[in-house]
Amino acid sequence: MYGHINNAVRQLVLDKFGKVAWEGILVEAGLRKDEAWVYYDVYDDGVTVSLVVAAASKLGVGADVVLDMFGAFFLEYLKLHDMDRLLHIMGDNLRSFLYNLDYLHAHLADTFKSASFPHFRLEDVTDGSDAFLLHYTSTRGPLLAPFVKGLVCAISTELYKTEADIRVETNDTGAVFHIQMPTVAAEETAAAPAGAEVAEEEELG
Repeated sequence: MYGHINNAVRQLVLDKFGKVAWEGILVEAGLRKDEAWVYYDVYDDGVTVSLVVAAASKLGVGADVVLDMFGAFFLEYLKLHDMDRLLHIMGDNLRSFLYNLDYLHAHLADTFKSASFPHFRLEDVTDGSDAFLLHYTSTRGPLLAPFVKGLVCAISTELYKTEADIRVETNDTGAVFHIQMPTVAAEETAAAPAGAEVAEEEELG
């Protein structure tokens, strides 16, 4: 993986848990306390995996929890490094954004020439609900599925102000994300100002 990924893990731990926790994770992972990565250099996936496993051990949670947390944080990391501009032209809603992910990765491949980008495909759910499936295929299999879930949740919340309910089913080549979007009525209720319903009842009365 590119150095950006390991540096993002570092930033997450420093921001959420502090320097002592980060140094402890480095030691647990068999790395130096002053270990550093060049943003655009490529490093073995094993380095990132060792960081995640060490973080899970030190924080007392599962590796999937760390990856989910990392996915949610990654959007913030992109903003901090002014790398989020493309994200704002990916579509008017979460579904459009996810549909355009492969196009985004094709564009990024010009810069990150050694990257192994995953493939995403949308599938409609024919039960009449506002839901859809996101098929995720990666050369790394399901390893980063929790990261993808955390990132998609963050994008839905931060970019589109919508709380998506996401359920994950992993498989040998990646995962299928069952994504349920809130109904329009639910969104309007959540966005309504406090006391609006009371005022409406008074008017009707």
